[in-house]
Amino acid sequence: MDKLLKYRELVVDFMKDKVRQDMEGLPPFETTYVTDTVNDRYLYMHYGWSGREYNYGIYIHIDIIGEKIWLQRNYTEDEVVDKFIEAGVPHEDIVLGFVAPYMREATPFAKG
Repeated sequence: MDKLLKYRELVVDFMKDKVRQDMEGLPPFETTYVTDTVNDRYLYMHYGWSGREYNYGIYIHIDIIGEKIWLQRNYTEDEVVDKFIEAGVPHEDIVLGFVAPYMREATPFAKG
């Protein structure tokens, strides 16, 4: 299978599993994922009302850029990167986009 297609499938499967897992114990928020396979952008989000307060948040944002998985945001307790490594994605195909470029040198992952 083409690497890009494999990475798309891995990311979408991860998002589906994350939503399924989180639907069990969350407050009455809509929990969903958004996939844009044309631009290779993937979001995991919650939104909805809690009393008088509206809650909205993107908790995981992943892009695929140049056949690398870019983790742009992870506001969950999950070790998202570990899921991809366990699935066989090599460290050099993962970029921690939320880490400053000069700091990426200190990680075992791709620099960008």
